[in-house]
Amino acid sequence: MKKIIEIFKALSEENRLRIFNLVLLSNQEIFAGEISNALKKPQYTISRHIGILIKSGLIKQRRDGARIFYSLSEKTKELRINLLQFLDMIGGDFQNIFKEDFEGLREQIEKRKDGKVLNSNGDKLE
Repeated sequence: MKKIIEIFKALSEENRLRIFNLVLLSNQEIFAGEISNALKKPQYTISRHIGILIKSGLIKQRRDGARIFYSLSEKTKELRINLLQFLDMIGGDFQNIFKEDFEGLREQIEKRKDGKVLNSNGDKLE
């Protein structure tokens, strides 16, 4: 019961819900700077909320040099389709609700693919 409460508490805060939604919809590893830029929030805010999502078991992290990438936990990956269907049923057209966030993330991912990875200050990462 405690785990269920922890998961719902993790998703009950707007920033964490937005972060989780980005990780869920992107279906790939993304790093904190990309999330920060997409949501137009400071990286320390994003990091604090990511920590709660990790603790709840919804997402996981992987370090690659100076960057830390985030993705769905293995258990959450198994439930991805069910989660998307659930969110669609209870939240109406949730993909449109979070459309601006996802478009911002898509821009960040394109920059990474083009070798123009930026941190939350707009500085290029090496």
